[in-house]
Amino acid sequence: MQTLKKKIFIVDDHPIVRGGLAQLINQEEDMMSVGEAGNATEAIQGIEKLKPDLVLMDISLEGSNGIELTKGILAEHPEICVLIISMYDESLYLESALRAGAKGYLTKQLASDHVVVAIRTVLKGDIYISDKWKDKLTDSKKPL
Repeated sequence: MQTLKKKIFIVDDHPIVRGGLAQLINQEEDMMSVGEAGNATEAIQGIEKLKPDLVLMDISLEGSNGIELTKGILAEHPEICVLIISMYDESLYLESALRAGAKGYLTKQLASDHVVVAIRTVLKGDIYISDKWKDKLTDSKKPL
C-alpha cells in the first residue's frame, strides 16, 4: 500500500532558494513540493488552490513579511502547518514566528542539513527549533 506524500508549499522571494528547497523535498519518499510563491499574493492564491499540509515560509518577502502572512494563512486554514525559514538568527524573530502560530523556526544557514527533519517534526505535530535555540532558551530561563 502506497502512503500519500505530504504536500509542501514554499514561500520565498528568491527563486534559487525556492528551487533548492523544492529539490531537497522532492528527493524524499514521504513528501513533495506542490508549489512555490515569491510574495504574499502568490502564496495566498497557491495555498487556496493546492491545500498543502505544510508551508515553508521565509520571513522577508517583498511587500509583506512571513510573520503577518503566517497569521493570515492560519486564520483561514488552521489545519496547515507553517515552518519559518529565515536568514535572521535572532530570538526576536523566533519568538514572533511562534507567537504568530508557526510550528517551527529554522535558519537558512542550517536549512540544507535540517529542513527535512524540521518538516517531519512539524508534520508530526511537534515544534521544531534548532538545538542552538533550544540551548539558548533553556539557558535564558535558568536563574543567574
